Amino acid sequence: MHGDAVHTYYHARRNSVRVTGIICEFNPFHDGHKYLIEQAKELTGSDYTVCLMSGDFVQRGEPAALDKYTRTKQALEGGADLVLELPVRYALSSAGDFAAGGVCALSALGFVTDLCFGSEWGEIRLFEKTAQVLHQDQDALADAIRKKQKTGVSFAAAREQVLSQQYDLSPSLLSQPNNTLGVEYCLAILNQDSPLQPHTIKRQGAGYHEQTLSENFPSATALRHNMAAENVPHLTLDDFSDMIGASLLKSRDLTRYKDISPDLAGRIHRELSTYYQASDLVARCQTRIFTESRVRRCLLQCLLDLTPEINVSIPYLRLLGMKKTASHLLKQVTDCRIITRLAADEKLLTEDVLALLRQDILASDLYRMIWNRKYGGMERNEYQNSPLLQV
Repeated sequence: MHGDAVHTYYHARRNSVRVTGIICEFNPFHDGHKYLIEQAKELTGSDYTVCLMSGDFVQRGEPAALDKYTRTKQALEGGADLVLELPVRYALSSAGDFAAGGVCALSALGFVTDLCFGSEWGEIRLFEKTAQVLHQDQDALADAIRKKQKTGVSFAAAREQVLSQQYDLSPSLLSQPNNTLGVEYCLAILNQDSPLQPHTIKRQGAGYHEQTLSENFPSATALRHNMAAENVPHLTLDDFSDMIGASLLKSRDLTRYKDISPDLAGRIHRELSTYYQASDLVARCQTRIFTESRVRRCLLQCLLDLTPEINVSIPYLRLLGMKKTASHLLKQVTDCRIITRLAADEKLLTEDVLALLRQDILASDLYRMIWNRKYGGMERNEYQNSPLLQV
C-alpha cells in the first residue's frame, strides 16, 4: 500500500474506529504492561487495544512462566480489549522473525491502525530512521555484517557495530532488547508495506535484565526470579529436558530447524554424549556468536519441529480472550481466519494451514503435559479450553 492509498486508509480509520496493536509476551503480566496499554491508548487516541501475545513458549527460548490463558486473563484485567495468540513458529524465533510475524498478523486483521511498543529510547523517529537504513541498504548491510561476524561476534552485535560505525546511528539504540525489537517492528512495517503506524512508549521502572524486585514497575525478569525463589508454580526450560534430549537424538539433520546453522548443529551433536539437562547443554554450546537465548530457541525449535518459513504469512489467529465490548471487531477481519472453536474451525482449514495450527496445538499440549506432571494437576487440553470473555 503506497502514497494515496495509505492516506485514504488512515483517513477512513481516523474518521471511524482506531485500534492499537501491541505485540507482547506478558511473561508474566505486570504493572509496566498495564502502563503500556494505558499510555498506548492515550498516545494514539485509540478506542481499542489488541494484544497479540506469544502462547506457551516465548521469544527468549523458554516456556512461558505461566500458561497463555492465565496471562490472557491478566491482560484483559489490565486493560486489553482483545487477546490473540501469535503462532509459535513466530513466537519462538529471532527478533526479526518475531516482529515480522507480529506485524503480518496485526495487518491481516484489517482493523488495526496503529502499532505501539515499549522501548528504552522512547522516540519513534530514531526507530524509523534506523529501519529505513536497514530497508534501503539490505545488500550492502548484509555483506558488512557477514564480515563483522567473521571476527567472532553474533549477528546482533555485528549489525549494531556496522550501523553505528558506517551509518552514524546510536549504538545505545541498538544494544537494548526493547529497542532492538522496536527497530524490527518498524523494519517489518516497511518490508511488508504495512499500513500500521508505529509509536513507542518509554519504558519505566527497572531495566529489562534487572533481577531485583523494585517498588515501581519491576521487570518481568525480576518477577520470574521471584517466582522461582518463592516456589510459585511455573515452568522452566529444564522441565522439558527429557523431551528435548529425545528430540535431539532422533533428529538426523538439526540444520532443518529454523535457527540452527551447521556450526551450531555440530556443537550440539558433540555435546550430546554427555547430555544431562537442557540448561547445561545451552551453557556448553553458547558462544559470542551463538547467544544463550538463540541456543535455547534452537532446542525448542527442534522439540516442536519448527522449520524456516518460505514466506511470512498468517492464515489464522486463535482468539484467547476478549471484552464483550470488543467482540464486533472480529466481524471486520479481512485476511485471516479467527479460530474460536478449535474442533469446529479446524475442519474448515486446508491441509497446509492445519499443519501450521497443529504446531501451536502441540506446543500447548506439551506445556500442559509438563505442568500436570510437575504439579499433579489436570489442566484442560486445547480442545476443552474456550476463549475468555470479560463482560
